Amino acid sequence: MGDSGRSPVHSFRPPARLVVVHGSLLFGTDSINALCESLSKVTALALSLSGVCRIPFLGLSATCMAYPAVFPLQHLRVGSFSKLQESLDLVKSSLLHTMSDSDHAATRELFQAVLTEALNQHHEQSATLHQLVGYLPQLEVSVITPLQPKPAVTMLSQAAQNVDLQMIKKLQLICITSDSNDPETAGQAESPFNESQGKESDSSNSSCAEIIDVVSITPDVLQFENIFKQWLQDDSTEKEHVHIHMPAESQSSRPYTLKCDILERILPPAQLPGASEFTLHTATSGAPARPTGRHTSGHSGLNLSKSSSSTSHAQLHGDARWPHHLKSIALVKTSGVCDSVIFGSPLFLRPTACWKLDWEELDCNQRRFHALLQLLSEQGDALILAQEVALPVASGGVKPMAHFIAMACPNSSALLLRPVAIGDILLPAADVSQTLPSVPTEDSELVKNSLQKLEVLETYNPLLMPGFMMKSLVAGLLKESSMQANKTATAAGKKRRGIQRPASAGTTSKKVDRGFGQFDSAASKYQSAFKSPGMAPGTSSSKYRSTSPVSSAQPAGQQRYNPLAMAGRGAAAQTTAKGMRR
Repeated sequence: MGDSGRSPVHSFRPPARLVVVHGSLLFGTDSINALCESLSKVTALALSLSGVCRIPFLGLSATCMAYPAVFPLQHLRVGSFSKLQESLDLVKSSLLHTMSDSDHAATRELFQAVLTEALNQHHEQSATLHQLVGYLPQLEVSVITPLQPKPAVTMLSQAAQNVDLQMIKKLQLICITSDSNDPETAGQAESPFNESQGKESDSSNSSCAEIIDVVSITPDVLQFENIFKQWLQDDSTEKEHVHIHMPAESQSSRPYTLKCDILERILPPAQLPGASEFTLHTATSGAPARPTGRHTSGHSGLNLSKSSSSTSHAQLHGDARWPHHLKSIALVKTSGVCDSVIFGSPLFLRPTACWKLDWEELDCNQRRFHALLQLLSEQGDALILAQEVALPVASGGVKPMAHFIAMACPNSSALLLRPVAIGDILLPAADVSQTLPSVPTEDSELVKNSLQKLEVLETYNPLLMPGFMMKSLVAGLLKESSMQANKTATAAGKKRRGIQRPASAGTTSKKVDRGFGQFDSAASKYQSAFKSPGMAPGTSSSKYRSTSPVSSAQPAGQQRYNPLAMAGRGAAAQTTAKGMRR
């Protein structure tokens, strides 16, 4: 599934990754289990994504093993997942049976040997790496240790002194701390290494410490997953992703541009197996039928054979997928739902008008729907719904769950339904969740003056925001039709006279010009409507107000929606299924 194709606009170039586990008595059972489980789940998730492979190369080493390179640096693919799982089980068994700790010098030599071996493997496979992804990726090393940050940095810096760091992009030091109130001092008494053992080479460690990124975490599966899920994000700095062009603050100044990088918040569900299950579809949206066997990418199409004519009719009219069974699992305050975890196209839910139901059932259903709508609006709550993703799972495995959020629409008798993220596909967003720093006055005034040059809209009305898409589509179709007509005329002329004569396009071009004249007239009307502050004629302003109801002080359900707590178990199901298939 890891397609190595590159985007023509922005090239995603993930590095090769090496995970080094520092075997020590300080490793607790919870830390070992959390480490192996999270690494297994994230790699299974990465292998299940279509498109560009986000973890193209992976290696696993452990200093407690006789041969540290348990899983040598190699191309990560579906066929090697079972071998990676066996390597994780071997590391787990070795850590659980570690009887003693090596001294500081021996551990430093082990780390140096691991880094040297990884660089040798990287050098030997350089031709293969370049052939697979079109470039030579750098190496990023993640060292997981139960030591405290200061002695761990000293030890790793000393180990990296005699290693060629040219191809190493980053040394990430992941320190597992205890649940003590003071993480800086917790476990120091139990650690066989302390800060004084590495003072003899502090001056030579300064250059190595520049590429060491220290992260302290508690032994928890979610925290390990966040560390490894950062591998799935594009953190390259070769090219900015977005330019926002701002107006000039005054006539004497020049416009300026804000350059930004895109940080994914959610893995695209369309790249996951069973992608159609993460959103709901109507009969006209072209959604594939609910799969019955191994998942496939793309649309399943319609089988028009006589033996399956009834099935084709059912798929065409949506009977094969309807009704969607959504289970209510929680309530959440609408003020506690971040827009960054909501994705997909919005849908309206209204009471059914199916003629196959009895009149009494229709009337009762409508009353209860309106009661739910009223209570959600009064309390400021939203409804969290879940649906099983119909994927084949191994015996004893669990089915993934897709989640949705239903909100009451103000001044409307409908529910707004949107897909919402689950913990499995949520990516870390630590860079955007920090407190906003203070801004100098001159920069604040510059941006403020620029914003004052823009028109302020009370509501967003799409009818006043023409995108000219249909005009572009018509022009494209006319061009394509003209080209096909010219080809047909040329072929007919060659057949009749045996010579090629240029096809006359005068009539076609006149029609195109008249068509453009009509569209230009319509575009000018749209432009005048866009400049006017009012709404389009015949539209009600209430339809375009914000769909987020005002939060009520009445407590009901959860206060915030936490996608990490709403784990869809997709990665676990993929891990189980892939392990059983191997």
